[in-house]
Amino acid sequence: MMNMLYEFIDFLIENFLVVTLVFMGLFLCVNRRNGLSFMRTEHCDTNYCNDENCVRCNKYHDTAIKALNKVSSINNQIISFKIQKGLDFVYRPTETGFKQKPNVFYYDNLQARNIWDKQFKRRLADCLLIEKSFKTIKTEMEFLLENPDLGTWKKNRTHNGSWDVFHLINQGSTVPENQTLCPQTLTVINSLTSVMKGNVFGNVMISVLKPGTVITPHYGPTNIRLRCHLGLQVTSDCFLTVDGQKLTWENGKCLVFDDSFLHSVKHTDQTSDITYKNKWSEPNDRVVLIVDLWHPDLSAEERETINMCFHP
Repeated sequence: MMNMLYEFIDFLIENFLVVTLVFMGLFLCVNRRNGLSFMRTEHCDTNYCNDENCVRCNKYHDTAIKALNKVSSINNQIISFKIQKGLDFVYRPTETGFKQKPNVFYYDNLQARNIWDKQFKRRLADCLLIEKSFKTIKTEMEFLLENPDLGTWKKNRTHNGSWDVFHLINQGSTVPENQTLCPQTLTVINSLTSVMKGNVFGNVMISVLKPGTVITPHYGPTNIRLRCHLGLQVTSDCFLTVDGQKLTWENGKCLVFDDSFLHSVKHTDQTSDITYKNKWSEPNDRVVLIVDLWHPDLSAEERETINMCFHP
């Protein structure tokens, strides 16, 4: 009996990857059938998202399976194990007190910081380049707001209000029609060394939040990125809350946070009609440029491997 047990243990060790893939596949099947949560995300309401291709809300099962199928081709065994571990719900850090709860992919040993303030932004040189390009980006933003029929806008509806986004990069895929309308902004983006491209977690977009809008508390899909907001047209009536810390935007400045922490947005101004209109340049709208940046703790090899596993 003991010999059989030892042989079984040896088999599990020798076929660790295969066993994990089978186990993960069975879990996802049960999850899909019974509507279980892929990861515990308390107080998270994503009912406002109606995008069938959203990685965070609707495509996380497919994204995880696709990535797991590519793990065997990774040469670096340490990175391979960390990616596999980050997709396996057994290892997910869901214990009480752990505040990062990405619902698709968690990568070990990255500095966990909810807000990357001035001291820590020094590690993010691209933020300075973005801020230096404020006037250029704002000019193109104003052109888009004055000509809302140009390009493709994604309209989002919340339980309270609405916000609209203009993607240059959407979940790792370029949007050529929109990029053509923002050539100078695109030049700035392409000059950045840490902008996240080539995987489903990377986005670059202009976000317009209407007065009265509430984006309920939720978690982002992964901790490998930092979300950078450049204030283009901001108002004191709108604020961001990350891990219980309340923040406001500043025109021409980058606000950087880790969206794998619980976060929400609220535009408290109720004075104007929040019904969607064919005019998006109202002075009390909050407008920011959102750029997803690689977490600075990730090496070039780790970035390249993650792109391979999570290619759009």
